[in-house]
Amino acid sequence: MSTIFDNMLEKVMNWVNSWGLWKMIHDEILIRESSVEIEYKDGHKEMIYLDIDA
Repeated sequence: MSTIFDNMLEKVMNWVNSWGLWKMIHDEILIRESSVEIEYKDGHKEMIYLDIDA
């Protein structure tokens, strides 16, 4: 399970960095089984679904 979590975390960080969003995102990024919830500084949240098999 740790490997899946590490892979998801790496994908999330790559996605965040690729879009230059890191400065707009709170420190709170919730990683779940196949999705990531990101809460922005303006208070809105969005869910990103990842293909962890890729």
